[in-house]
Formats: sequence, structure tokens, C-alpha cells
Amino acid sequence: MNVVGAVRQIIINNAATTALLANSTAVYPVVLPQSKVYPAITIKIGDDRQNNWKGSTTDLEIVEVLIGVFANTYDKAQAVDTAVRNAIDGLSGTIVTTVDSVVHFFEDIR
Repeated sequence: MNVVGAVRQIIINNAATTALLANSTAVYPVVLPQSKVYPAITIKIGDDRQNNWKGSTTDLEIVEVLIGVFANTYDKAQAVDTAVRNAIDGLSGTIVTTVDSVVHFFEDIR
């Protein structure tokens, strides 16, 4: 599951978040490029496991996503962090189509 791409899409589709970033696409998978300016965000998978229910498997996966916020000042980093949290916290039943036309369904984001 390419949950990183879907979470990235949610973040860059959020006007409040992208208004705070160095540019509208300053959200990178895993590693922040050295040549990039701040503020910027990195996203990577922390943990990924299938949700087993009563001894059988389901299509539901539990994925831990780690989001790093990089900025020149603490206040700017805090502002970006708050915007990202507001953009993704509590999303439920959300369908996201990434740039590669893959459709993702989020049961719940916490």
C-alpha cells in the first residue's frame, strides 16, 4: 500500500498547509533533499501490519505514518505541524486519488 503517496496528496491538497510550506509540493517521501528550502515535510512508513480479526485476515491495514516537519524556526515548524494535523486528523471514509491514479480509502486517521 502506498499510503505515503495518499497522505502526501491530502497534505498538498490542503490550502492552509501548502500556504505555510516553501512551495506547494515541499512534501517528500522519506528523505528531505539537501538542496530544498524550508519549511518542508517528510513522510515515511513507521509500521505496517494487516488487521487480523477473529483468526482470519481482512483487507484492512493498520499503517503508522511518520511525518517530519523542518523549518528555520520553532514557531514556523509548530505552525506547519498544526496545519498538517488539522488536515489529516480524524479523516474517516475519505477516498484519495494520488497522482498515479491509485485510489485509497481511509477508514480512520488518528
